[in-house]
Amino acid sequence: MTLNPTEYIRLLGAGGEGLGLDEAFNVLAAIDVPHREVHEGHSFVTNTVDTDMDAAATLILAFKTPNTPAWGHMIASFGAKATGHMDIIEGPAWTNQTGSQNPIYNRDRNSALKSAILEDQSSAAFTATENVILNPTGLTGGTIIQSIYSWSDKKTTTKDRDQAEIILAQDTQYAVRYTSDGATNAGELILNWYEHANE
Repeated sequence: MTLNPTEYIRLLGAGGEGLGLDEAFNVLAAIDVPHREVHEGHSFVTNTVDTDMDAAATLILAFKTPNTPAWGHMIASFGAKATGHMDIIEGPAWTNQTGSQNPIYNRDRNSALKSAILEDQSSAAFTATENVILNPTGLTGGTIIQSIYSWSDKKTTTKDRDQAEIILAQDTQYAVRYTSDGATNAGELILNWYEHANE
């Protein structure tokens, strides 16, 4: 049996590989991996805002990755009213059961899947509660693996995923910290990630 190109593409799409024909235009339609992860319910977001920050004030989101190969592919970004900078810290410590819970949302609002990210604010043990930790106290140590600075007002980072994505190590604590470098400031932290196990 010989298939014409349209029939062949439809068969490929039926195999669940994210390839098929757009119904409106009858042209090849494909999506990239991060977009596919959103559609499959494996993509998540959390963010926080502080609208009143003095110089040297910080805004922190902290969490631990699970001890599984469902690696987090994360982009951290920030917005700032005045000058400031964001650090991504790998392997820090903080005072257990401090701060507050900051919710994680599935980017596919029709999906019941939950993030595997862990927090230790709600109990002495790290637990997956669909939250990260907002502003834990006693943040110390670790390695700053990325710093991004804003030298002007109303700066928002970042841009392309392929230039900004960090694949997080499993079973590791992380903190993303925004520091106000100017007075009369406001800041926002945004974490976008998908959780993917190699197939």
